[in-house]
Amino acid sequence: MSLLAKTDYFNLGGTGWVVESNSENRSLGYTAEAQGDDGFLVAIDTPSADMLSPQCSYVATGEATLSAVTLGSVREVNGRKIALGSVSITTAAGQAPTMQASGSQIEDGGTAKCTCTLRGISVSGLFHA
Repeated sequence: MSLLAKTDYFNLGGTGWVVESNSENRSLGYTAEAQGDDGFLVAIDTPSADMLSPQCSYVATGEATLSAVTLGSVREVNGRKIALGSVSITTAAGQAPTMQASGSQIEDGGTAKCTCTLRGISVSGLFHA
């Protein structure tokens, strides 16, 4: 894979939407601490694997459609499970419509317990100044 290749973490590209940029936003995930009876810290556990909170930006090219989107849906990308958390579409005079999507990595055995399906929409990538 090329260093400049853009990853569509949420599979929203296509049908008029092109991935413009993306970021992984890596973090250590969680840290577990334990205290002894005397109140002093006796153990710290931090996972060896980092966690992702990816974001993707898309731009509309021509007529763009977005099929029904399910917030909370889980997709495997590069061996990691990513849950879709939010989607927003922005329009402005003189600019092509853009869409932003973000989510979070979940644990390997994780599943979608709470989801919300949004209706599909169409936007025109044609714009006038």
